[in-house]
Amino acid sequence: MNFGFEYNPMAKLEYLNNSRSGLDIVDNIAWEPGIFYGFADGFRVGLIFDYYAKTIDRGGTQSADLKSWGIGLVGDYAYEITESGRTSLVGGMESGYGELTDENDYSIKTEGGVWIAGIGGIRHYFNRAFFMEMDFRMKWQQYEFTGVPRKSYDYSGPTIRINLGYMILSPKR
Repeated sequence: MNFGFEYNPMAKLEYLNNSRSGLDIVDNIAWEPGIFYGFADGFRVGLIFDYYAKTIDRGGTQSADLKSWGIGLVGDYAYEITESGRTSLVGGMESGYGELTDENDYSIKTEGGVWIAGIGGIRHYFNRAFFMEMDFRMKWQQYEFTGVPRKSYDYSGPTIRINLGYMILSPKR
């Protein structure tokens, strides 16, 4: 089991087929609890739940509340880089489905979409079961809202994820 967060420094709001300019949404943080199963050979698979909420100001007096949730599958491999076996390089892939809700004074709209990410990072075990992991992810995730105005929220790009975890059942280290 682990609990962590993902930091996405910048997302973009773009109005499609419209002369209105876009908007950069900065400092996006999503909370990500997860459940993983680690095999003795360094492979690990898991399920994560992603939750994100943010209020943005679109300029002037109009603001919007963005909320999203998602569920994803993760697979990674850890290669031990120290003699003690406590520190490992991690590489893997992640894929999932999420829904984003855009709520403002005029409407509430929800759209779903998939995300795909490549993961690379480092995992350090403090003891046999308790660990901390920091990953760099290159992620693709986009939501398109139809209607007037048509708009797209793009959360693609580099992100950083930091997790604290505790392995309930763990292979001998």
